[in-house]
Amino acid sequence: MQQRLKKQLLIYLITLVVLAIIQHPDLLISPLGRISNLPKAVVYGMGSFHPFIFAFIAYLFISLITFIFSLIKKIFTV
Repeated sequence: MQQRLKKQLLIYLITLVVLAIIQHPDLLISPLGRISNLPKAVVYGMGSFHPFIFAFIAYLFISLITFIFSLIKKIFTV
């Protein structure tokens, strides 16, 4: 159980980092400048929590796709 939780946390963190780099390529050049401006962010009224919320939505989507594929796999392996 603990191993599965660690795996899911790692998937969430990788999703967070990949989405952040895709949306803000300047994170690779000057990450401190972008991170210091995070508290001033006004994205859809979410403020500085918007990266975590968007990453969680993407994580739910990835989990849903994984669940559907596992169901399909179980159907065809029975």
